[in-house]
Amino acid sequence: MKISQMSVRALAPWGSGLTVLLIGAWWLFGGSHSEAERIARDLKSEDPSLRYSAAKDLSELGYNASPAVDALGEALHDSDEKVRYRAAKALSKIGRNAGSVVDDLAIGLTDSNEDTRYYVAKTFSHLGPEAAGAVDALALALEDSHPEVRFYAAKTLRDLGELAQPAAPQLAKAAKDKDPKVRDEAKLALQEL
Repeated sequence: MKISQMSVRALAPWGSGLTVLLIGAWWLFGGSHSEAERIARDLKSEDPSLRYSAAKDLSELGYNASPAVDALGEALHDSDEKVRYRAAKALSKIGRNAGSVVDDLAIGLTDSNEDTRYYVAKTFSHLGPEAAGAVDALALALEDSHPEVRFYAAKTLRDLGELAQPAAPQLAKAAKDKDPKVRDEAKLALQEL
């Protein structure tokens, strides 16, 4: 047996393992994008149950659903309350990569479903400076009936620091909120202005 044949045979098990590893990495870092985009197409279906399933599947993909952010932003305007809820939940799991749909999220803060508003507010808390375009909407959310929505609105405004200056009057009011978490977060936000 020649040395070159012996080297190939010795590396064969490693080579096939390396192939599996490379395929796995491709799927993790790139392959999931096409899956998210494929699922996102169902968000435009005429069938509300198919739209709901698509939003739920994207929610389960978490951060890997990032390529579907724009479609999920549009889904926040869906006529079906359950689709809007699932789209908001998916965006909250995507987190920082959801910054391109700030305007859609701002509208989502006024949704009739409190769970949708909760996940929208939670999404804002992950956005960082990109949330600055929604300071007015976040200031209004400080008066939401759901304490977790108020908390995440105050937290986002605190994280924005001086950019949240227009919300100072609402933060001052929220510093007297009946919920201690909201009160504390609003007080911290006021200190950052």
